[in-house]
Amino acid sequence: MSPVMIFACAVTLYVLALIYVGFHSAKGQTSEGFVIGSRSVGVIPTMGSLAASFRDGMGAVFWTGIAYTYGYGGLWLIYGVIVGLIFLAIVGPKVRDYAEERDFVTIGDFLKNKLGGACEKIVSLFIVVKSFLFVSIQLYVVGLICANVFGVEDYIGIIGSAIVIFMYLYFGGYTSVVKTDALQFFMIIGLVLVPFFIQPDMDAVMDFTSYASMGWESSLGLFIIGIFYVVAGADVWQRIFSAKNKKTIQIAFPMAGVFLMVMTLTLIAIGYGLMGVMPSDISPDQVLFSLFSDLSVANPYVIAFLGVTIMAVSMSTLDTEAYVFTSSFVRNFLPEKYSIDRKQYIQFSRGLIGFLLAGTAIVSMAVTDVIQFLFDAVSLVYVIAPLLVAAIFGWAKPIPKQDMYLTASLIVAASVHVYLFLNEGFVNLLYNCIPLGVSVVLCGISILMTRGLKEEK
Repeated sequence: MSPVMIFACAVTLYVLALIYVGFHSAKGQTSEGFVIGSRSVGVIPTMGSLAASFRDGMGAVFWTGIAYTYGYGGLWLIYGVIVGLIFLAIVGPKVRDYAEERDFVTIGDFLKNKLGGACEKIVSLFIVVKSFLFVSIQLYVVGLICANVFGVEDYIGIIGSAIVIFMYLYFGGYTSVVKTDALQFFMIIGLVLVPFFIQPDMDAVMDFTSYASMGWESSLGLFIIGIFYVVAGADVWQRIFSAKNKKTIQIAFPMAGVFLMVMTLTLIAIGYGLMGVMPSDISPDQVLFSLFSDLSVANPYVIAFLGVTIMAVSMSTLDTEAYVFTSSFVRNFLPEKYSIDRKQYIQFSRGLIGFLLAGTAIVSMAVTDVIQFLFDAVSLVYVIAPLLVAAIFGWAKPIPKQDMYLTASLIVAASVHVYLFLNEGFVNLLYNCIPLGVSVVLCGISILMTRGLKEEK
């Protein structure tokens, strides 16, 4: 059997498994299950879903490419993510119970109750934009893998992936997201075997001096980005809302951090292994894709498994972000009748999923450098983190004037981000945190200025 045929068979089996999960999730499912997984998701599915979503397609591209260039220098990002997960394991249980009592589905619902309608709308807008961009990135990754393996145009892989995602999300909703993420998580764990077949240079693996290879500015920037990637992640809060109970959050979130570290070290080892079989002049964002353009450089069964697993992690994040996009849009931007009536909610969400996947497929064709796109464009959403923290700890209240001031603070911080992005101001990763710093300062000032005012009744 040829390497291409081996890869095609592996992809076919994986796609059939996804479609089966979607149809199986739809059988006997309640409207609550479609919307939020019936708020009964246990420890293993929550942990697997979290870890699978974090280790997405662009993450696979990033870590293999960074290992190829900087070695262990990128691990500061994971340290930040673990700190963020521990923080949410502490504060998440209280938020989960609060959300269940009030039937919250999105983080926008939570902020509307805690801060006010203006904050809800601006944060939901950032979440919708971020989810749209994340879906675009995952389609880009899957499309390029298929294009390199089968010798076809990128758009064919992109459109095919979008169709598969649409089928199981249309029927299964959030329940299918959790189940497919759990399936994909166990596939990702299998990546630990790949370095035994694409063996890295042990001298490079044991060279821990590369921890400082990115410089202290970018290392600190990565650490901060890692923390707020979690805290500002609407998909992460979705896991809190859908968790079965407090213990689920307290156990699953730290466990996800442990498995995420294992998966990341595995991808770094794969990156080191590719140094021995790939040319040395490849740019970091093209290292992984180049492997699939020549299936003869290693065992074709191993490459097929690696390729399908990368597609799996891409689709894991893609379906999660597609769900976050639709739920945030319906719950936080449409008239209330669409969210109260669960039948209307489901019908509109299904249609919106189709429009989302069509739109992101078009945008993904314009992506050129997935790593730069990740840090420069998508990091815009981190400016919402101060509002989330203030709402969790009760530092801010639903005071109309405070609501407007906080909203204005986010708009200013976002404007700073756009200015830096358009003028190539992100000279290192610490500069990516400047808009977040602006948001922290302005939100703090807004809260202090309005602390003595009365809450909205």
